[in-house]
Amino acid sequence: MSVSFRRASLSAAAAVVVAAVAAGAVVSGSSGSVAATGGESDARTVTVSGAGYASGTPDVVRLDLGVQRSGHDVNAALDAANSDIRRIKDVLAKHGVKDADMQTSQLSINQHYGPIEPYADSKPMPAPMSDAPAVAADPVAPAPSIAVPESGRAVMPMPPAPNGFEVNQSLSVKLRNLETAGKVISEAAAAGGNATRINGVWFEFSDTEKLTKDARDQAFAAAKEKAEQYARLADGRLGRVVSVSEGYDGGGGYPYPVAAARDAGGVSSVPLAPGSQQVGVTTTVVWELS
Repeated sequence: MSVSFRRASLSAAAAVVVAAVAAGAVVSGSSGSVAATGGESDARTVTVSGAGYASGTPDVVRLDLGVQRSGHDVNAALDAANSDIRRIKDVLAKHGVKDADMQTSQLSINQHYGPIEPYADSKPMPAPMSDAPAVAADPVAPAPSIAVPESGRAVMPMPPAPNGFEVNQSLSVKLRNLETAGKVISEAAAAGGNATRINGVWFEFSDTEKLTKDARDQAFAAAKEKAEQYARLADGRLGRVVSVSEGYDGGGGYPYPVAAARDAGGVSSVPLAPGSQQVGVTTTVVWELS
């Protein structure tokens, strides 16, 4: 065998290898793919994703409420906030809210600036007595002056110093009875008085199993419909399922602010509208394509 003949044989073999690699190319799109794997003509797969959604009415109210107290002494402010929270928890317990559904979500102590609000159970301080004649106050307060020394550079006034402490405590509460949830929120807010702060309410499902199953059925059906279309376009038909993977798109609610009741003697039920929410599932399925 001559050298030139051996070189021609090697070139022909390389061409066969290149053709075999090209036969395993993958043709894919944004929604799915049709792939030829291995050296067999029928070893092909199609991969698609489908989404499904199921709607329902939430049956749990999530409430985030708390109290804010300020005082010259940190212990006094903390004691007042603790008393407020205890009264709020007593009202919640009276309405059947279990300890497992009440969780402390925030506790902070910070320096306080500005006037200190008196506690609800404290008496107002009497005005100091003076023999000096009363002087009418100027209705327009003068603007703070900025001292300008001889150097010509203005000296800005110092920021006010803290004059006390501010305590914030919050509870995350689950209310499992929608019929009484509005009344419970109003009474809990009234128990904390003017110190009450309601950060928001949102709605949840206590059990999403049934909705998730319905959404899963829809997601798989949507994926199969796409796969059948790809099979027709590829001049084939669907075979057995090779793999299935799932992604979950939960239907949690969004927090909404609720006005707090201020007068315990005239507490009215907070109107709540749970509306409808969705549970979503995304399914990715791989079929053999014959």
